[in-house]
Amino acid sequence: MNILIKRDPKVVYKSLRFRSPIGVHAFYLDLVKFAGGISMILPLFVECEIKIQTSEHDNESDFIIRGLEDKDSKTILKFLVEFLDYIGLQVPAEIEVHGRVPDKIRQHMTASLVVSVLSSMNMALNRPLDYRELRLIIMELARKIQSPVSLLLLDGSLATAVMYESLAITVHGEVLIAKRLSNDLRAYMLRLSENKGAPRHLIGDMKEAELQDKHIKNEIVLMELYPALIRFDTKKIKAAFNNLHFIGSKLAEIILSGLYEEIVALKKIFYENDDVILYVVPTFSDVMVIITNNKRIILPLEGLKSTYLGEYGKLSKKDIEVMYINSKKRNGEL
Repeated sequence: MNILIKRDPKVVYKSLRFRSPIGVHAFYLDLVKFAGGISMILPLFVECEIKIQTSEHDNESDFIIRGLEDKDSKTILKFLVEFLDYIGLQVPAEIEVHGRVPDKIRQHMTASLVVSVLSSMNMALNRPLDYRELRLIIMELARKIQSPVSLLLLDGSLATAVMYESLAITVHGEVLIAKRLSNDLRAYMLRLSENKGAPRHLIGDMKEAELQDKHIKNEIVLMELYPALIRFDTKKIKAAFNNLHFIGSKLAEIILSGLYEEIVALKKIFYENDDVILYVVPTFSDVMVIITNNKRIILPLEGLKSTYLGEYGKLSKKDIEVMYINSKKRNGEL
């Protein structure tokens, strides 16, 4: 991939703190070629701090990540080392993460942290890449690094959602739309009943289903969801998200996960509820995320457990802006 490095990488911020939004990958638009997807952020974040030394090293042991499980730290470390190798500046760094998110979406959290850490390192090293090039690099690294988290980053939509704090649609690596969600909206997560005997992550079967419905899916996105997001027509947004669950790779994923009957039952209830803006089953998960404009939500089925994720308005601009420490702004730049 031909990526333009616009500035010479060098350490301009030795230490910075930031809040990383947590996003979820919702749909593949072309699972066969990973040529598009839909993702969105949740009103969740974790606080992070990066400390960078000025001397160059090329040993992975010079990178330390604290506050995460070992396998999640190793995943982020792989992306970080490959990213620094690409821009040509290996500097030792310590990363500390504070905060927890529901375990059910931990892979999505790890993928979101990959984006935030690389974006922050890019900033600390003189911004050699702009947002578009950074997104393309993350997509390329996801193809190179074999991990479950990589599958959530291949189409660029989750990287876009996290970097722009939005609901994002990407097509062939480019951003079709990145729409910020209203501060009045609230998010909930329903933990669905698990069918432990169901096969999971069967990409092959999902790809076969994608081939059959790919054109229908693209028509829903381009003709229904895209204009609905521009106008923020909540009824049409909900209709489009609902329809995307029942075609192509997402339908195959739901069936193979043993969740089809339960999701159909939930769909019948939520679709008629005017307070519900959209509902989505994140990729490779057994939960449902519900976005609503109502503070209270009544569980529609017995046995379901609900987690209140928070209000989008709580994640204010002041909360998520990058805060620099032990450094100075240069020429008024952030």
